[in-house]
Amino acid sequence: MAQFSTSGTSSESKGWEPIDKGRYHFTVTGVQDETGNKASPRLVVECEVLNGESPGMKGRKHTEFFNISDNVKTVERILKLAVAIGLYTKQQWDADAAAERNADFDFETNAIGRQFVGKISHKPHDGKVYGRLNYDIWPVTADEAKGTPVDTEMLAMIGVSVSGAPAQQQSAPVNDDIAAGF
Repeated sequence: MAQFSTSGTSSESKGWEPIDKGRYHFTVTGVQDETGNKASPRLVVECEVLNGESPGMKGRKHTEFFNISDNVKTVERILKLAVAIGLYTKQQWDADAAAERNADFDFETNAIGRQFVGKISHKPHDGKVYGRLNYDIWPVTADEAKGTPVDTEMLAMIGVSVSGAPAQQQSAPVNDDIAAGF
């Protein structure tokens, strides 16, 4: 017999609801690279709200689906996220675009634990409303991100200070198993 914890549940729940519109400080919690799927190539990025403009959203999950299908606009959104989390730079993007080279980085391995600021908008689809990041994705240190409520403890973990000290680019999260030689 299966047992289910009722802790934190409510019989009055309306089910899943999108994150409120607004600007949020996020951390990447998961990535699924489905770009090899010929029927529906996409990159799925799972995030958690660390802080933001709308009270009560901290800890909420957001999943962004980047459906590729040779769509330049979607690729631009992916590259904006890559720049925002430090996997890619604007200079690399410009150089690769000028040379007509593909951008090459491993989201699945390197994105988890990285932070960014993004603006959630709402998009209706099939009678439901979904949250979406669109093009409003920035590094936590970007001018566009200023004024967004952030989690200062989480920023400190990646070497970023909001006290006016020089900001540092976030480095790849350390995998303790790799560092220990396992």
